[in-house]
Amino acid sequence: MSVYTPPGTGGPGKPPVDKTYINISDNFMTPMDERNTQYIWFQHRNTDPVNAAISKQMNDGAIMAFNEDKVILEAVQRGMDKMTTPNIDLGAKTFRKGLQRLIDAENKAARSG
Repeated sequence: MSVYTPPGTGGPGKPPVDKTYINISDNFMTPMDERNTQYIWFQHRNTDPVNAAISKQMNDGAIMAFNEDKVILEAVQRGMDKMTTPNIDLGAKTFRKGLQRLIDAENKAARSG
């Protein structure tokens, strides 16, 4: 949520004044497969609901930001596709598997003994 107030009227704990502008953005991401995610985004505001110029300005700004992110995310995906370094979770995964083997062995010994 973004809150915009006239100069001198906003701030933590201060109540909104008549010309307080509130913009709420919601983002939802759903993995579609190993390489693709559906990104659903929308925003709404408490003022000027039919002002096409404001809607366009907000939409254009969001598209610009998403396109900046897209360049980076696509580069990250290319790096993941060609990953030559071990998985950074490998150490933790190996530890958990080793710990589970010890627990299983202990449980088996307790049942046998």
